[in-house]
Amino acid sequence: MIGFAYSINDPAGRGMAYKLAERLDGVCVNTNDPRAVVRCVLKNNIVMIGFSDDVIYLEYLDDYFKDHDLVAILSRHSSASHIPSLTIHYTGNPRREASFGGDPMSLSFTKPSISTAFLRNIFRAAQENNLSSYSISYEATHHGPTRNRVPIVFLEIGSSEIEWRNPLLHDLWSHAVIKTLSGEEVGCSKIVLGFGGPHYSDRFTRLAIEKRYCFTHIIPRYVLKELDNNDLSYVFDEAYRKTLEKIDSVVVERKSLTSEQYHLLEEKAREKDLEMIRL
Repeated sequence: MIGFAYSINDPAGRGMAYKLAERLDGVCVNTNDPRAVVRCVLKNNIVMIGFSDDVIYLEYLDDYFKDHDLVAILSRHSSASHIPSLTIHYTGNPRREASFGGDPMSLSFTKPSISTAFLRNIFRAAQENNLSSYSISYEATHHGPTRNRVPIVFLEIGSSEIEWRNPLLHDLWSHAVIKTLSGEEVGCSKIVLGFGGPHYSDRFTRLAIEKRYCFTHIIPRYVLKELDNNDLSYVFDEAYRKTLEKIDSVVVERKSLTSEQYHLLEEKAREKDLEMIRL
């Protein structure tokens, strides 16, 4: 079962949630819980909860989504470029710093097959609505929360107040979510772990759309530059352990890694009997 979470203080997440409740005949009530202040039950007993905390601090989702396969967190996305975007990403801090929630050197649990279906369905929805100026992509793994046992994925609208409050984008995400809930685009030719590339992983996104790769955690080049071999080995093992589906391959953008890092990942892949795919 898939559940949904958002912050009541976030116009993007709130707008996506309201539209999803509308389209799935949701019944929403205010609660006396200081954290989970709005609880909605949608069609087929799907649970959606509005929290008072910012979404990067939702370290207690296990208390509210028992026996769930995945929680999709509806959220705004911010960037200095203000490029309009519709993105998905996993959470975690694959380095010795945690400035925006979660713990250092810790990653969330993931369910790549369902999460990548959200990406494919929002990509199709954007195409059908001629949103050619929008960036549709995976983002690299970043920020909290990291302590939940239930797998999570962020579904985001970016990158400014204009997009966060745009009802068309709320509707597009609700459309993509409903398609995913019905099983559309859920399927992988490979489940893969990604290393390298920029924060917005266009090459990895193309592999997801065109070759049906389903990415779990993506560790970008700016993080790789901070990792020594011990840390890189730890991050690999953490990503492998936190992926709740069998990983088939490791995809690396070769120019993002030093020779030493590349050979270390080759050895880690060999230990786990994983294919190494070099871009």
